[in-house]
Amino acid sequence: LWLCLLVPIFWSLPSTPAALTGVTVVAAILMLVAAASLDRIRPMLGGAKFTLSVTPLVLVGSVGPSLWFNGMETGLLLTCMILLGEQYVRSQGFRLDLLAMRDQLTIGALVTLCILARLDSAIVLGGLFLWLCLGPPKAERWDINFALQTASIPFVTLTSYLVLNQAIFGTWTPVSGQAKALGDGGNANTLVQFLASPPLFDRNTWLGAVAIIVALSMIYARRKVNGTVSHALIFGAIVIVG
Repeated sequence: LWLCLLVPIFWSLPSTPAALTGVTVVAAILMLVAAASLDRIRPMLGGAKFTLSVTPLVLVGSVGPSLWFNGMETGLLLTCMILLGEQYVRSQGFRLDLLAMRDQLTIGALVTLCILARLDSAIVLGGLFLWLCLGPPKAERWDINFALQTASIPFVTLTSYLVLNQAIFGTWTPVSGQAKALGDGGNANTLVQFLASPPLFDRNTWLGAVAIIVALSMIYARRKVNGTVSHALIFGAIVIVG
């Protein structure tokens, strides 16, 4: 999805510096969309609670705005994820009685955009769907029909993408991802890299380890609060772990 945005920029602008400027403009627009969404979430949670909920997401993400301005798909993914989080908080955890058909389609579309931005976000969103079907009290859980309806847009889109990838390139998933998955029989260093990342000025920040602590703390804190704050903590924990 990120390349679909980049290719027209580099086709239409005459020089590399101009194209890079265009990429920066797109990144700035994405960041402003995310900021506007966070601004809409703020009154739902209250100032102090909102700050406490959002700060870990920004800090654990490395160095804040660089997520949007590093020239990669992370800004696009985070913007889509924040928009999905807004829907989650607004509907108090995607409660069935608070979701109209339009909301259901919006959720499906945002999930699709997240997956197309980064395929591995399907793991995070799969965890979210699993929570919605099994985690809440029985009266608030998604029934199988609602879950299938909401998942229909991302399922059809992702299936079409995989089939198209296989037809054109002879492989179901991107070669770049497969290359990164290769290693010495298991990529044992991956976990250490996650815990120590991201590097800043050639020093490990260990924010990956902090992320796990923050996520577990958010899940524990959820037991102490109710309403929108509780749902915000659950969504934040799922996103951070993912």
